[in-house]
Amino acid sequence: MRALISTYDKTGLDVFALGLAELGWELVASGGTAAYLEELGLTVERNLRPLLELSPRGVEHPAPVVLHERAQFPIPALSFLLLGTLVAADWPLPPRAVTALAMGLGLVHGCLNGVAMQQAGTGVLGLLGIMAALFVLVTLVAACVVALQRPWTRIVVRVAGSWIAAMGLLMLGWSLRGHYGRW
Repeated sequence: MRALISTYDKTGLDVFALGLAELGWELVASGGTAAYLEELGLTVERNLRPLLELSPRGVEHPAPVVLHERAQFPIPALSFLLLGTLVAADWPLPPRAVTALAMGLGLVHGCLNGVAMQQAGTGVLGLLGIMAALFVLVTLVAACVVALQRPWTRIVVRVAGSWIAAMGLLMLGWSLRGHYGRW
């Protein structure tokens, strides 16, 4: 595995880089960071070209989700935008539509998180823990929203939905900015 290290403040970098090297990581750096690591006696690759060619966005702004070597799609941003808009608009969806939406988003995010967990080496217990925590969280939030009786509480939930949609738009803008260059 390779680790790209690039930092202005070198405080604590010696311990961090030595730890990575002991674990078998190949270190990649440029400029002053590479010189600093070489002074510590570490082997550092200075050629960043292969890393820059992995993504059209470069290493400065990593892709939120990489579905293909060059195709990037901001799935979390679109999920926030969709769900936030639905809550803010207070659209009454039929139960089948809610079920289909939950299953679709669950499958997409589950696949993406499963791939990330597999790469990180997290086992089945980690997956079960995440599933249990998410189930409890969603159940508690849903119960709190359903229990709201006063008319103003519905407005509070809609405002929260608008904030969630705004976060989705912001995330989408950041991912597009990184993909299409600085505007």
